[in-house]
Amino acid sequence: MRKSIVRFLCVVVALVCLFLVLAWAGRINTIEIVDEKTVEPQLLTVAATCLDAIKGHSLWTLSEKTVDTTVKNCDETFRQVRIKQQFPQKLRVEITMFSPVVKIKREDSTCILFESSAENIELSAERCSLYKIPTLGGKEVDQNAFVQEYVVELTKKLSAQNIVITHLEYKGNTVAPWYELTLEKGGKAYFPSSASITDKVVILSASLKGLYAAKERYSIVDVRFDRVYYK
Repeated sequence: MRKSIVRFLCVVVALVCLFLVLAWAGRINTIEIVDEKTVEPQLLTVAATCLDAIKGHSLWTLSEKTVDTTVKNCDETFRQVRIKQQFPQKLRVEITMFSPVVKIKREDSTCILFESSAENIELSAERCSLYKIPTLGGKEVDQNAFVQEYVVELTKKLSAQNIVITHLEYKGNTVAPWYELTLEKGGKAYFPSSASITDKVVILSASLKGLYAAKERYSIVDVRFDRVYYK
């Protein structure tokens, strides 16, 4: 009987020791971050800072929910987190980040980022500067939901036609409101606020391709009317 108890205690001690060794060996000292979409390196630095709190935890007991909660509580631009333990001491973290398509800068040094779904978040101007996306300007555009939804859709359509813009200015103080688009390749485009976005974007795309092919330079391409005007 005594031998059985001693044998049992030895097994328990051995298991405890094994658990402690494995727990120590499985302590995270390296975290590899993988983003599903290419983002600015500074944003990955933010993610790395958030995940520093995970280092030292055991790979054996760490759950994906714990990592997900840690990251989201640290920064609201992170949307989804998936993890993969790579023993003995490495954790691979796949992050899906908020993917804005346009931003609005405010006078109070904050800005609003808008995603393609029209979902938005508010960040400091410093954080917003990390996102190299078009900026929407104009009077009270941060309070105009219709303009915001229109611009998000417009930006998506322009991107689909490989038209890259750096700024949109809403001209709402006129009889027929319109947008001034600053093109990355130079020049501007005048775009209506009431016509079909798809049709007008196709017209703008064809006009720009024609100009680029002919190597002609105009400072303005105006597609607000039935006829395209060049200036």
